Amino acid sequence: MDLDFVRGDSTRPRGHALVYFETDEPPKVLVTYLIVPPITLDFKKYVPPMLAGRLPVDELKTMSAFPLPPVPEEMPDVAHVERLAALRDDDLIRGGRVSGTNLMVLMQLTATLGQRYYEGYTTFVVNAPEPEPQSPEVGTIDVSEVLLQLMGEPDKVAELAKLAGKLRYAVEGNDAVLIAETTAEVERLGRYLPGSYQVDRFLAAALTPGVASARLTQLYVERCYALARQDYDALRQIDTNIAEAEPR
Repeated sequence: MDLDFVRGDSTRPRGHALVYFETDEPPKVLVTYLIVPPITLDFKKYVPPMLAGRLPVDELKTMSAFPLPPVPEEMPDVAHVERLAALRDDDLIRGGRVSGTNLMVLMQLTATLGQRYYEGYTTFVVNAPEPEPQSPEVGTIDVSEVLLQLMGEPDKVAELAKLAGKLRYAVEGNDAVLIAETTAEVERLGRYLPGSYQVDRFLAAALTPGVASARLTQLYVERCYALARQDYDALRQIDTNIAEAEPR
């Protein structure tokens, strides 16, 4: 018996499905819910000893898909069932037309559909490709970044002053490798200082060869020191000196 999927994909069963049947006289829509547990269940273990002799425990042990209820119950109409399936993201299976009076036949049909659904689900799970192994991501901690986050602004300015000397040495010596490395350090430090420190202008001056640029670089360092200690009188004077030293 092939399952008639109204909603969902017969090659990729979700493991939970609404199943509906239609009757003619009187016209009804009968519905049950199929569940394929993701864990193998042995219901025989959970049957109390006093009931073991009254229940078909061997059949319970082999059950794979559970119709709830075992005998489909009446629901308003097919549209209602379709809406429920969409809201719950369930598969929806059309069981066909049945006689609503023969409960044993209806129960057997429901069990058969449940078994077919289980087989389809099992086939899908067994044949599903294994996920690609992912190489574990090794967490790396940039100690310099951590230190910059912990530094106060005066300490960051002191670090900038050290980099200024290093960068000027590289520029005057035309050391391209050292220039690139030191520039990256300055840019990283600049990300942890407010824009008012004008690290970009400092860097432009420091990267320009010549005595005038060396003087301008020093003025920008002094400006950062004045800003860090909130010496605004000195800051105004240094800004004036910078304006005079800037190339025309």
